[in-house]
Amino acid sequence: MGESKEDKRMRAKWESLSGAEKSEFKKNYAMRRGITIDFIRRWAWNEGDLDNLEYHIAERRKKFREF
Repeated sequence: MGESKEDKRMRAKWESLSGAEKSEFKKNYAMRRGITIDFIRRWAWNEGDLDNLEYHIAERRKKFREF
């Protein structure tokens, strides 16, 4: 199973950004996903970590639902 079109689009956009633009991209991504930018900052988000980030977001949301 390969990357989705959305993942490919996001990865291409990410790779084209400068350092400052990457910070803004992370903030916008966080707002769209309904998570805090601090959560992304704590997670070492590298170019290959989009899938891992999605997994950790899902796990974090599961924990909140358990309370």
